[in-house]
This record gives sequence, C-alpha cells and structure tokens, in this order.
Amino acid sequence: MRNKSLIVSVLCIALLATGLFFERDKFSTHANSNKAVFTGVNLSCNRCESRMDNALSKIIGIKEYKMNPEEKTVTVVFNHKVMKAKWIENSLKAAGFNPKDIEY
Repeated sequence: MRNKSLIVSVLCIALLATGLFFERDKFSTHANSNKAVFTGVNLSCNRCESRMDNALSKIIGIKEYKMNPEEKTVTVVFNHKVMKAKWIENSLKAAGFNPKDIEY
C-alpha cells in the first residue's frame, strides 16, 4: 500500500512538472526584454531632444538610449530586473511625450 502511494505521488509530481514546463511559453511576456523602441515620438519641437535627454537620464535602470528624430523613435536599453518598458513609457508621458507604440 505504501509503495502505491509513493508511485502515485511521484507520478503526480512528474505530471505537474511536465505541465509547468510546457505551459510556460503561454504566459511569457516582455518582462525579460532589455530593449524597447518607442515609436511615434515627436522630437522636432524646440528643445525636445534636450527634454527627452533630461527625462531619460533620471530613470533608474536605463543603461543607454538613442534618439532618432527623423524616424520619430527612441531606443532604450534597460535592466529588466528593475525597470519595465511600460514604466518608461509612463515616465515619457509624464514628461510630455506620447509614444504611439512600444516595439520589443
């Protein structure tokens, strides 16, 4: 009887582990991404690049960024363990910029 319980327990654990292993891709997000491109950002106004530089330089977790006024994009490389692209987007909005989309 004890062997039966042990076998059933081992099988249950194996099934659970297998299910978690194969289901993990369904729940993936961009949480592990460390680069985001914010599109549709207007950098053509007077001092816009300076304002963007000021806004991005104050955000913790940003490693580097590059502005491209011609393409209306801002590419940001950040530490995904302490920062999320959505939080950066919220900071940009608070600084007066309204990115249209985020590409990962």
